[in-house]
Amino acid sequence: GCVTTLVTQPVEFVRCELGEHFWVARPVAGIPEWGDGAAMGDPRAIALAASQNGIVATWQLRDLGLSRQQLYRMRRSDDWELVAPDVHRHAAAPDGPARCVTEAVLGAGRGAYLSHESAAAWWGHPGCRLADPVQVTTPSRAKPRAPGATTFHVHRPDQRWITRHGGVPVARPELVAMELFAIRGYQRASRIVDRLWSMRLLSGRSIALLLRDMGRRGRNGTAGLRKFLDARGLEYRPPDSSLESRVEQILDRSGISVRRQVDLGGEENWTGRVDFLHETLPLVIEVQSERFHTSLTDREADARRIERLRGDGFRVVEVTDIQVFADPGSVVTAVRREIDAPADGRGGQDAA
Repeated sequence: GCVTTLVTQPVEFVRCELGEHFWVARPVAGIPEWGDGAAMGDPRAIALAASQNGIVATWQLRDLGLSRQQLYRMRRSDDWELVAPDVHRHAAAPDGPARCVTEAVLGAGRGAYLSHESAAAWWGHPGCRLADPVQVTTPSRAKPRAPGATTFHVHRPDQRWITRHGGVPVARPELVAMELFAIRGYQRASRIVDRLWSMRLLSGRSIALLLRDMGRRGRNGTAGLRKFLDARGLEYRPPDSSLESRVEQILDRSGISVRRQVDLGGEENWTGRVDFLHETLPLVIEVQSERFHTSLTDREADARRIERLRGDGFRVVEVTDIQVFADPGSVVTAVRREIDAPADGRGGQDAA
């Protein structure tokens, strides 16, 4: 929640403890209050700017009740700069990505919101670019008025799937997922959405809720997102690391269907959670890191665990991170060797 307070004296914008995209307005000591706002600016505009990274739009100021004369005085003030048609930046607003994003979204007009990969980056996805260009969706088909922005158009966007984060209107992660499947290849979109899922920004059930709302409208991206969810299920656990994601990608491209992070055994005889389990065969694939699993203690613990799995009737293939990234073919070869082994064989040969 964001608390907006009317202020009547000059301010400076400072970073707050919530993160790099969050700024608050702090009164500057030793300078008199503005009085009627004629000299330094209207306090309502300052309060709005304090909640939006120092940026305001003319249509927002009109909604606040500012008159034409007050807007004219504001434009002539040295405390405000016109950065795009009908978009104003306070002189104390700091440079940075938050300012750029806010200018792009407000510059796209009423009802615009941050979307697609820019929205994924705004939610914290490290592999997505926030700007160059900023991706914005708007209900209007007018040309984007903010420089450095790419604008998408959606007729009557569902406000239930749009929120505010870091002072910017932004698509919720579930809507971002659908948008990504509309403009990116299936594999690229799947990797981004998996990461958003692992960050606990969305879930299988929340995606299903979005598809229930959007599926009837035939929106672009719903088919890809539905395929993504059908392949994983409502209770899917996304990969915990890029290593596991890469293994899953290698196996999928080779036509080997697996389930990730599967608990084996019952409550009274729990064997453990394995990295991957073949979709139809009692075949376990374990991914080890050469860096974190080479101590004597780790090797002994892994050996005992694998012995229990084999004792329970599972075949086990172990692969390393070096194989995954440097020689993915050896991973596929090792797994296929166990798939093709005789049904009564013990298997269990590790990948070379």
